[in-house]
Amino acid sequence: MTKLPEKIPLGKAAEDLSAIADLLEESGDLDEALVKVFGEAHALQKDAVDRNFLFHQYVKSQIALAKDMADNWKHQKDVMQNVLERHKDRIKFIMEANPDIPFKGAQGKMTLQASPSALNLAFQSSKRTFETISDHDITKYKVDASYVDIVQLKALNKEKVKEDLKAGRELPFARLTQSKHVRFKV
Repeated sequence: MTKLPEKIPLGKAAEDLSAIADLLEESGDLDEALVKVFGEAHALQKDAVDRNFLFHQYVKSQIALAKDMADNWKHQKDVMQNVLERHKDRIKFIMEANPDIPFKGAQGKMTLQASPSALNLAFQSSKRTFETISDHDITKYKVDASYVDIVQLKALNKEKVKEDLKAGRELPFARLTQSKHVRFKV
């Protein structure tokens, strides 16, 4: 019995698997489909086991190949994302250095726009989530008080902080920043 290579080209695998699927639709018999696709003429039990074993190895090799390809594509996507970010930064630098030049072309135009104001705090804030339960559910499901904690939180009102900063009030723990980004219009 011939041993299949560890990885089989994706095109060949797709053709073989497609042929097997078509034959399974016609006859519903995996052994018969494998015999026709892989050209095996024996229907002995040993050969049927070998065919199924080879088919199993074949599919596993395709899964490994697909995983490798997915990892490769993810890496390629990450590289291209990095290239795109560097390209945007370069365009932004050029546009900021030459604000009087209209950046228009046959494909569209590029503009430099201010991003919305961002709130920068002098301390680290976090958003915590709790499993909350209503008084109604406590009563409905007869939840014992020993299973319920009453939590009191202090939350920073970021909207009020932003309003006060925009109104000109100085706060020692916060400031507003604004950056610019490149926008492509077609």
